[in-house]
Amino acid sequence: DDHLVFQFLRCLLDQREGPHPQALLRLSPDLHELHIGLLCRFSPRQLTDFLKASQDYRLEEAIQITEQYQLHEATAYLLEKKGDSHGAFQVLLKTLKDKLSSVTSEKMSEEEGETEREEESPLQRVEGSLGDIIALCHRSSQSLNQEQRGVLWFPLLEAMMSPQKLLKGLNTRHTSEVLKELTMKVLNSMSIFIPLPAIIQHILQRTANPLTEDREPPHRGPRTSSQRTANLLTEDRVPRHRGPRTPSQRTAYPLTEDR
Repeated sequence: DDHLVFQFLRCLLDQREGPHPQALLRLSPDLHELHIGLLCRFSPRQLTDFLKASQDYRLEEAIQITEQYQLHEATAYLLEKKGDSHGAFQVLLKTLKDKLSSVTSEKMSEEEGETEREEESPLQRVEGSLGDIIALCHRSSQSLNQEQRGVLWFPLLEAMMSPQKLLKGLNTRHTSEVLKELTMKVLNSMSIFIPLPAIIQHILQRTANPLTEDREPPHRGPRTSSQRTANLLTEDRVPRHRGPRTPSQRTAYPLTEDR
């Protein structure tokens, strides 16, 4: 019985069990990884704590196990421990986007393999997920240059700003206000590592680009530079008005009289 094996291994490995907590018992990596898989199935909330306490599992194997059970927080922790901060960021960013999607679509997200407390609202899940990814960005930014920091913070800012345009109507006012507060939390956090003018410029560009796209005719594809030049030349040839011409205009353009 798998659950019986899980209980037995937990007694052996979990330092919090028993009246006298001790350091984790040193067993083979295979047993530690077996316990990780059983934690994924029977007690996923305790998984990350175990991963932090134990040092006797193999990283690659543990990553594969947590990915199999879609336990994203644990996977991100292991990737960061491995030194792949960007990979950890991508995992947490996708998790955040999924939870934001459940908020904007007014549906409860049902993520397979990941247990959520029933009393948590979708907005609380977003807030918790956002806290995880902000903490990761803080830790990672300490050792990154300016450009590398932007690769983390700007996609996070975009992820928080994009869903807000989908919220319309009075019944979404509370959700909109909460998301704005959480977006301000991102802005305050990233301003520690990224100059404020760069943040403002990014927001202005993001605001301006959709307007530029809306000005293009809906039935046309993106115009090339030669097409734009041709259009400008065509526009310059179009007369501003077609009223009666003066004698001087008739003299300047005699051929047009014949047409």
